[in-house]
Amino acid sequence: MDNQGFKLRVQYKKTGNLRFLSHLEVLRAIERMVRRADLPFMLSQGFSPHIRFAFSPALPLAASSEDEYFDLLLDSFIDAESCLARLQAVSQKDLYPLKASFVDVHAPSLSASLTISEYAIELETEKLSLDLIEQGLNALLEQNYIELFKKGKMKQIELSERLPQAPELKPSAMGATLHLYTRSLESGSLRPDIFIDKLAESIQKLTNKKLIAERALQFDKLNIAIPFKRYEVFESVGILRKHQYFENEDGTWDKAL
Repeated sequence: MDNQGFKLRVQYKKTGNLRFLSHLEVLRAIERMVRRADLPFMLSQGFSPHIRFAFSPALPLAASSEDEYFDLLLDSFIDAESCLARLQAVSQKDLYPLKASFVDVHAPSLSASLTISEYAIELETEKLSLDLIEQGLNALLEQNYIELFKKGKMKQIELSERLPQAPELKPSAMGATLHLYTRSLESGSLRPDIFIDKLAESIQKLTNKKLIAERALQFDKLNIAIPFKRYEVFESVGILRKHQYFENEDGTWDKAL
């Protein structure tokens, strides 16, 4: 391979309490995992060499995932099953490798090519009917944009180009489950937590009184001032990334492994 190495692609999950790790903390944890697994990884050149690997797009803080990836360059060949076994032996159950396979060393980067994410979002609620949540969702989709205040400027994000499939709302034991598909573009991605924030705002606009979940009311009762109450119409929000996909020119989607 002309000393270019062997690219090992690893699928892993991020669940449980480790969902509170930031993306940077995940990178550091996986670097330690790779070192403990004693894999023959390649190092970058320069004054401060580091392991040559790349990661799939970052998750929002506190989101779980069953389908995260990293690519690792090895300077000598070890079969994928042995690599996976070594990684699993030194991993925690909530940040755990699931599959491994070698891919073309010239394959496009994960962050640039995994453009479609599929999420299952659990919305726990005691005060909202499924019908009201659906009305809020439809109003948000009809508006077809959300506004974000970022770096001192108001930015509009168009929804139609970032939602490759229409979101689907289903009843659940705790309230509702929202199945959300998002597409990342060169101009940026639509984070699922931001979408739920805007859904909460949309629901508020449909009511004659301000709806605040019991969870959020506790802050008021304790006289705790916080600058931002996220999703305050919901008792809790659980975000799970189910799958990530490559988007082909013909419009079909493929998984990374």
